[in-house]
Amino acid sequence: MIHLRVVSPPDITDALVPELRAEPAVMNLAVLRSAVGKPAGDVVQFDVLQGAADDVISRLRVLTAVALAGLPAQRAIWRRSRGPTGRGG
Repeated sequence: MIHLRVVSPPDITDALVPELRAEPAVMNLAVLRSAVGKPAGDVVQFDVLQGAADDVISRLRVLTAVALAGLPAQRAIWRRSRGPTGRGG
């Protein structure tokens, strides 16, 4: 299991959340609206089965790249946390 945290503008969050809800490998989805102040955005956290993580991240990166096309770079921040084994995901 890998824990992922995404910081995204609210309009991108509206597109991300349905994608994550539809993904069977995603669990423990939490959306914290307006949790980030600089730049303003939402926090989306979830766990994904390790074997599906690369596919889920790839699809979400495509989705955010399309949504971010007209926005400054680095508005969406991806971070993988260490799993229960202490190794990076």
